[in-house]
Amino acid sequence: MNLSIGTPLLKAHFDNHLNLKNNLLSLIDQSKIEPDKVEFKDVFHKLDWNQSSDFNRPWVKYCIADIQNQLSKMSYNIGFKSIQINQIWFQQYGNHGTHGWHIHANNFTGVYYLEFNEHQYTQLLDPLNLDRAISLRVVEGDFIVFPSHIIHRSGVNQTEKRRSIISFNFDVKDIRDDLLAERTIKYVY
Repeated sequence: MNLSIGTPLLKAHFDNHLNLKNNLLSLIDQSKIEPDKVEFKDVFHKLDWNQSSDFNRPWVKYCIADIQNQLSKMSYNIGFKSIQINQIWFQQYGNHGTHGWHIHANNFTGVYYLEFNEHQYTQLLDPLNLDRAISLRVVEGDFIVFPSHIIHRSGVNQTEKRRSIISFNFDVKDIRDDLLAERTIKYVY
């Protein structure tokens, strides 16, 4: 028997997107990328996944406080008062760039759509019905957050315009105090 109590799938627009975008893209363009020892079947234009635990990269130092704040607000809305970002990296896709079905580590993962074309999407597989894929329409400046075990992929970039995202894995650390009160439990199953 498969039981479901709901899986959070959060989407919000990043209030600070327009303030960060141009400088952040410039810092990413200047990034020195070390060759990745992991073979990817996907098609990336540029990627710094192999440095995802290094929080001293210039582009990370530039935006980490804003991203932390955005993720904290989103996590607070589902019951958590603090988070810890464990990994952060960028991915850029040229024409026909793609990232196939995959999962992540940690409690949650997410994407900040930094430079993005219209009519793009991220797909997630429903964990209780793997024949069902959910397509999320997103626009530049959006954030999505979901549990890391959810199988997901990006759509193929069908345009000549570069697509840039920042992805992250994070853990929730503490439950909000107002949720710790006793409550009546209803047993349904």
